[in-house]
Amino acid sequence: MSRPDYYITDGPHIYYFYKGELISGAETLTDISGNWSIGDAARNNGDIEIFPDSVAVDYGGLNDKLETCTFNGGMSLPTKKIINLFQKGYIKDGKKEQFTNITTGMAPGGRICVWVDHVEIKRGIVKLKDKYVEYPAINFGDSIEINNYLKHHPVDYSIWEKPDPTYELDFGFCSEDGNYEVVFMYTISKEGLNNRIGYQSFIDAKWNSPIGIASQLTYTIFYTDAKDKNISSYKLQLPVHLKLSWQNKEKSKLYCTDIPLPKDFANRFTKPYFNSQTGKKSNYNRLVFGVEKDGEHCIIWLDGPSKQEKLMRFKGNIAKRNEPNGIESGGYASEVTYY
Repeated sequence: MSRPDYYITDGPHIYYFYKGELISGAETLTDISGNWSIGDAARNNGDIEIFPDSVAVDYGGLNDKLETCTFNGGMSLPTKKIINLFQKGYIKDGKKEQFTNITTGMAPGGRICVWVDHVEIKRGIVKLKDKYVEYPAINFGDSIEINNYLKHHPVDYSIWEKPDPTYELDFGFCSEDGNYEVVFMYTISKEGLNNRIGYQSFIDAKWNSPIGIASQLTYTIFYTDAKDKNISSYKLQLPVHLKLSWQNKEKSKLYCTDIPLPKDFANRFTKPYFNSQTGKKSNYNRLVFGVEKDGEHCIIWLDGPSKQEKLMRFKGNIAKRNEPNGIESGGYASEVTYY
């Protein structure tokens, strides 16, 4: 089972059926960690021979007024498609691998989705059962962190009614005086899909200068039919929110900051521009982060072949540390300028 990052669920129950008979399920009395399509508890294939033809859910979640509600209902599933995926597997690095999990995601407003691993199978909508207006989401357990996020990214049911497109997108990093280095970053898409980008996946950039090469992202997802050639996808859903960490090279100052991206980011990133070097249209394919000399302020550029454009500038925050090695955001970006 899964949910979109930051969009809470409460006491989710999932039941899988075949010809009216219960064959499997998953449930918990508490919230589950958030990453849309990546489950905390999933139905593992193992030696299972019977695959579901329907799924039913019962869970607590948000409505578009940020009230806590319960939703329940179900939908049919394409059993033949599920069986076909498990039987054929996929190719990764030239080797045949097996699909292993069936995961059901539960989003606000009764929006649900079923995957075989990361392959989307079907989306649906289940009905509102009860609304607890006396227990609004602002009083939920992790209310400070959750509601800070929801202020910037409010519930919009349409987000979960169809999959968000994916694009070639990688990341570069530089510092104005060469004294800072990236530690990690999380990207969160509007659907609530969370990807961790390690420092090794960032391209070394030069200050205020286009990188000018094709997308080099090392974050890969492999899902291709076993009879086909090995195809690696370097495409990600565009983020609406980032959590970026950097430090000075002496490792005496560590920053970690939540960064809501501009509302027009997707439109600007996907809009083609004229490439003066080729005489043809090109597209942006990365975000470049540049830390200024003071170590606190950071610029984000849109970057593509022969062009770089400022997206925003902000002041970062000193990270919060959880012993022994945990790093948490020190808060939301301040002194924000959108260009």
